[in-house]
Amino acid sequence: LCRATVFYESAFLYLTNGLKISRDVHNIELAANCYDRISAVYFEKRNYWQTINYADSALNISRKHNYYEITTSSLDILGAVYTTLGQFDKALLAQNEALEVSVKMDDPEILLPNIYRNIGRTYYRQRDFKKALEYASLSYKLADKSKIYVYMDISAGLLSKIYVELGDYKKAYEYSEISMGIRSDTRDKEITYKISELNARYENAKKENLI
Repeated sequence: LCRATVFYESAFLYLTNGLKISRDVHNIELAANCYDRISAVYFEKRNYWQTINYADSALNISRKHNYYEITTSSLDILGAVYTTLGQFDKALLAQNEALEVSVKMDDPEILLPNIYRNIGRTYYRQRDFKKALEYASLSYKLADKSKIYVYMDISAGLLSKIYVELGDYKKAYEYSEISMGIRSDTRDKEITYKISELNARYENAKKENLI
């Protein structure tokens, strides 16, 4: 949640505390998960060296102990980093391994939409728009099926860009509208939540003053 709402410092605080706790209680799975999530925060901050460093730390543990979800997530993050850096062969290697490991997860559909979207992004950056379309469409289909709106948004945005490159401006417009609609709904929900939270605080303050 902290990473998604761009509260990076809060995310780092929680995750570094989590790492400390994992060491205190000798919980290696928690440590691996914290390394994975810290790498994700560094990716959002565009600190790619630290992203790779922490993702590798997570993988060193998760591969050894068969923590499939953490392994899948860290490989997906590495794929996204390598795509951003233009190292497409490394990106696809990590992303295809993420797909292979994901089938061992209890619920692979949690991460599959993002993996497919990132593979689509890699092919888009390579200007292989046929392959990009294939994977971005898979991403959107799975995200829509599970109603994971954040993945629906980013896959729809990628599909819009792909259709522009393919010259299908009608489809490009349709997916752009889908993406903007999801973002608008999300903003409305956030505003409603903030208003409700402020109202609750106000009512609590009134009660405390009455006491």
